[in-house]
Amino acid sequence: MKISQAVISGSFLLFFVSTVVAQEVSWSLSGQVIDASDTSGVAGATVMMINVKDSTRSRYVSTDIDGKFTISNLEQAFYRLQISSVGYKPYRRIFRLTQSETALGKIA
Repeated sequence: MKISQAVISGSFLLFFVSTVVAQEVSWSLSGQVIDASDTSGVAGATVMMINVKDSTRSRYVSTDIDGKFTISNLEQAFYRLQISSVGYKPYRRIFRLTQSETALGKIA
């Protein structure tokens, strides 16, 4: 009886430790897309973070009414940032996330 109880306790402890170690830090990126001519926010622009190494880990969002966006559930990696909206020239930039919360500021 004591042996099976020890095995169960040990198995639970091993499972718990492996679950805690497997959790990753969630990274995020935020910013605001603005019109270069009048600095107003561009609503509905598509902001894509394409993971350079594995595109299946890519994320995208649309900007809100003020042109602001936040992309969550990213990982530390190299990304291709692409921003597009009807009537505007696409914006592209390659960079590496180096902080868990990165703020790009205003992007014209």
